Amino acid sequence: MIRFNRCIRLILLIAIVLSHSVVAHTDRIPSPRNLQSAEFGNQIRYFDTDSLPFYLFLTIILESFFAGIYVLCVKLPKKVILLVVLANIVLYPFAWLTFPRLPVSYESVIFIVEVFAVVSEAAFMYLLAKKFCPLSFRQAFIISFLMNMGSFLSGFLI
Repeated sequence: MIRFNRCIRLILLIAIVLSHSVVAHTDRIPSPRNLQSAEFGNQIRYFDTDSLPFYLFLTIILESFFAGIYVLCVKLPKKVILLVVLANIVLYPFAWLTFPRLPVSYESVIFIVEVFAVVSEAAFMYLLAKKFCPLSFRQAFIISFLMNMGSFLSGFLI
């Protein structure tokens, strides 16, 4: 339990540092209303299919890093990181190509995508882990939540 608490503290510390950086750099983040304005032009293209491979690769790196911290702290099998990679390869393109087409605001799309990512990645990892490594749904959900939170906050810095 002590290692678990240290692990959660470490991940929360990273999240706090990232969120502080996000707040410090909000002047560089366009509001959804300004995305099509002359100020931003074509510099920022959210959910562009040409960018999918790059952002998938970046997401795999970031989420593997955050999941790796948890795996090392809680002493789970390192195979769990492979589950993270597989979950991203399978689910990320679906989320990238499907949810932005919904007739809702940009903020709503982001919320829907993040909830989908946490729940679906947790379920995917849990179901796949049954085959070759012990991973409870609770652990899969914690890993999914932490890695998606870290990835989401890191996205503001890029």
